Amino acid sequence: MFSLLIELLCVITNPVPFVITEETEKLRAELTQVRTELEPWENQIIEHKGRLDVASAEKELMKQKVSLLYTPHHLFY
Repeated sequence: MFSLLIELLCVITNPVPFVITEETEKLRAELTQVRTELEPWENQIIEHKGRLDVASAEKELMKQKVSLLYTPHHLFY
């Protein structure tokens, strides 16, 4: 029983070296390829999001302007 505890302690305290298997390398290569293929799409999404942000900000400014133009004048006095 005591020897089993010592063996377990040795297993826990001795770090197992990380070995990259062929399967891991294959998956990393596939991931790199997919990321490379998606990069142009990601750039387009970023560009379109920027345009959308600008358009949304312009819309909010126009709403504020219309609100000020159509506010009854007696509220300013």
